Amino acid sequence: GLADITTRGVLVKLIWSLMLTVIFFLVSGSYRGIIRHAGMTEIYTILIPNGVNNLSGVKEATVTVSVKGLATKTVITTNISFDNVSEGYAPKAITQYKEILIRGPREIIDLIDGSNIRIVADLTDIGNAVGRYSVPTKVYIDGYREAGVIGDSYNVVVSLEVYEPEPEDEEGDEPSGEEASP
Repeated sequence: GLADITTRGVLVKLIWSLMLTVIFFLVSGSYRGIIRHAGMTEIYTILIPNGVNNLSGVKEATVTVSVKGLATKTVITTNISFDNVSEGYAPKAITQYKEILIRGPREIIDLIDGSNIRIVADLTDIGNAVGRYSVPTKVYIDGYREAGVIGDSYNVVVSLEVYEPEPEDEEGDEPSGEEASP
């Protein structure tokens, strides 16, 4: 009857909604933080509009998205730099290295090592506050557009101090090697 047709229409709308969500994740790159090694599985509640009978009794839909043809690799990098350091302050990385999980075609990720990975910590939120802080970073893979970073929680610990340049020797302060004669 009409309720059965309407239920099918709701199911078609749900399937389209799920497909559009998956397409959005794949196109936007948002999947990098969600889809891990084998794939992503999500459970969605099926919302039935008022006046429609759920003849099947199914209340949830389980959707699994897998990315095929890609491999993962963990790469260790020591390449940590800082952006937006307040003038007159000097940052020092307390975190010396990070393990970064990357994904891409096997033949590409086999070429990537720690020198291709760049971690950039943004110190905008610290401003002029001296001390130690855990700050979020952005991770870049230089030279390999086909590969991507999995996850986005690669914080580093930084120490921020007031920058005090070492005084330069003024001319005439250095010993000349000659002794003054009496």
